[in-house]
Amino acid sequence: MRKTYQYKLKPTCRQRQEINRWLDMLRCQYNFLLADRFNWWKYNRCDLVVPQGEYCLRYCEIGSQVLRNNPDWHSQSASLPKLKQQRPWYKNIYSQVLQDCVKRVKLAFERYISGDSNQNRSGRPRFKSRNRYRTFTFPQVKDENLIGNTIKLPKLGVMEFVKSRDIEPGFKLKTVSITRKADGYYVSFSVEDKSIPNLELDTVPTESNTIGIDLGLEKLYVDSHNNQALPQRHLRSSESKLAKLQRKLEDKTRSKKAKRLVQKAISRLHQKIARQRKDWHYNEAHKLVSNCQVLAIEDLKIRNMKRKNKPKKRTSAVLDGAFKHLNQVQVSAPWLSPTRCSFKKVDGIFVPNGQASNYL
Repeated sequence: MRKTYQYKLKPTCRQRQEINRWLDMLRCQYNFLLADRFNWWKYNRCDLVVPQGEYCLRYCEIGSQVLRNNPDWHSQSASLPKLKQQRPWYKNIYSQVLQDCVKRVKLAFERYISGDSNQNRSGRPRFKSRNRYRTFTFPQVKDENLIGNTIKLPKLGVMEFVKSRDIEPGFKLKTVSITRKADGYYVSFSVEDKSIPNLELDTVPTESNTIGIDLGLEKLYVDSHNNQALPQRHLRSSESKLAKLQRKLEDKTRSKKAKRLVQKAISRLHQKIARQRKDWHYNEAHKLVSNCQVLAIEDLKIRNMKRKNKPKKRTSAVLDGAFKHLNQVQVSAPWLSPTRCSFKKVDGIFVPNGQASNYL
């Protein structure tokens, strides 16, 4: 079993400067490697399928550049020593962190070309701005480096964090990630215990142990017991504060330093709204899975619904909330329920007055 614990980090001034430098250099390298893959994809391949045979009159133009092999993880990782020779300041970054940047490019491009394990393709990878590249990872960290509320990381030294909860005994440290957010820096510990198997629930659904829910627009969901959950308008309640801060940001008489402070305030407000939504969805998911052993949810493609219908602002927010609620219930179902609730997606529209077991 693998779990992740996240804590608020308390770096020193020198460590904050070093983290920001690393993020900036890793972002530039990420964009360079991504552009290298796009250039090969544009100038060194052809979509034309040549038929079998000795002669063929068809031909294609693939550009005037010299043909080269497709850049992959091995070739781009092999270019890192040359990078450190040409740009010596990259030597300050831990080598495995720099290799993990290459891995991120590989995963992003593979999801765009081939899709993930479920054959779901992502969109074209975007070049990262400063606000979009906020995390770097140490792929290998020893357990001895984690002592109490401190963690010792290569080339960053000993860093203190707020230990809000203890890591369960038996779990071993696998990776450490540092993330920059609006209100500071956070450290994430990915831990693993191979002695604990992954849960595979095979509960037989019956009318007594099953609850079915139907997602909607006016209400977040209605379950088979006719219990309803109204969508919480976290963004609407903070729109006046957000509009006031954005007017201050557009004020041309303010200095650059003042605008930076206003921009930080806007980021913290957006972070507060996101945390309010996440906490509410978590509580609703806990409420659902605590009262049943099998939870049946209609298999909806919410992204397709938004693409076809082009909903208004309020409807779009409700659909986004339903999508997050589905994810939260699916992740939380095996762990939040004392009876280990299982999660099932069903076809068709759920009728609150009917029986949930009819849709399984």
